[in-house]
Amino acid sequence: MDRFKQILTQNARLFQADKNLTLVQRLKHTVIKFGLKKINISYSKILLSDIRTKLSLESNVETE
Repeated sequence: MDRFKQILTQNARLFQADKNLTLVQRLKHTVIKFGLKKINISYSKILLSDIRTKLSLESNVETE
Protein backbone atom coordinates (compact mmCIF):
# COMPACT_ATOMS: atom_id res chain seq x y z
CA MET A 1 0.00 0.00 0.00
CA ASP A 2 2.86 2.37 0.73
CA ARG A 3 4.20 1.94 -2.79
CA PHE A 4 0.71 2.43 -4.26
CA LYS A 5 0.28 5.68 -2.30
CA GLN A 6 3.70 6.88 -3.38
CA ILE A 7 2.94 6.27 -7.07
CA LEU A 8 -0.47 7.92 -6.73
CA THR A 9 1.06 10.99 -5.11
CA GLN A 10 3.86 11.25 -7.65
CA ASN A 11 1.56 10.88 -10.64
CA ALA A 12 -1.68 12.50 -9.42
CA ARG A 13 -1.43 15.38 -11.90
CA LEU A 14 -0.83 13.00 -14.79
CA PHE A 15 -3.75 10.78 -13.78
CA GLN A 16 -5.96 13.85 -13.44
CA ALA A 17 -4.88 15.21 -16.84
CA ASP A 18 -5.64 11.82 -18.42
CA LYS A 19 -8.97 11.73 -16.54
CA ASN A 20 -7.95 8.44 -14.92
CA LEU A 21 -7.54 9.63 -11.33
CA THR A 22 -10.91 8.23 -10.23
CA LEU A 23 -10.10 4.89 -11.81
CA VAL A 24 -6.73 4.73 -10.08
CA GLN A 25 -8.30 5.68 -6.75
CA ARG A 26 -10.82 2.84 -7.14
CA LEU A 27 -7.90 0.52 -7.84
CA LYS A 28 -6.78 1.19 -4.25
CA HIS A 29 -9.84 -0.65 -2.99
CA THR A 30 -9.05 -3.58 -5.27
CA VAL A 31 -5.49 -3.73 -3.92
CA ILE A 32 -6.81 -3.78 -0.35
CA LYS A 33 -9.38 -6.49 -1.14
CA PHE A 34 -6.72 -8.64 -2.80
CA GLY A 35 -4.44 -8.26 0.22
CA LEU A 36 -7.23 -9.21 2.60
CA LYS A 37 -8.11 -12.21 0.45
CA LYS A 38 -4.50 -13.43 0.59
CA ILE A 39 -4.44 -13.03 4.37
CA ASN A 40 -7.74 -14.91 4.68
CA ILE A 41 -6.47 -17.79 2.54
CA SER A 42 -3.27 -18.01 4.57
CA TYR A 43 -5.12 -18.24 7.85
CA SER A 44 -7.69 -20.71 6.52
CA LYS A 45 -4.88 -23.19 5.79
CA ILE A 46 -3.91 -23.45 9.46
CA LEU A 47 -5.19 -26.69 10.97
CA LEU A 48 -7.26 -26.51 14.15
CA SER A 49 -5.10 -29.22 15.67
CA ASP A 50 -2.02 -27.02 15.14
CA ILE A 51 -3.75 -24.07 16.79
CA ARG A 52 -4.84 -26.31 19.67
CA THR A 53 -1.26 -27.49 20.18
CA LYS A 54 0.27 -24.00 19.98
CA LEU A 55 -2.26 -22.58 22.46
CA SER A 56 -2.20 -25.66 24.69
CA LEU A 57 -5.94 -26.07 24.50
CA GLU A 58 -7.64 -29.27 25.62
CA SER A 59 -9.85 -30.07 22.63
CA ASN A 60 -10.73 -29.07 19.10
CA VAL A 61 -14.15 -27.97 20.34
CA GLU A 62 -12.51 -25.48 22.69
CA THR A 63 -10.29 -24.33 19.84
CA GLU A 64 -13.25 -23.72 17.55
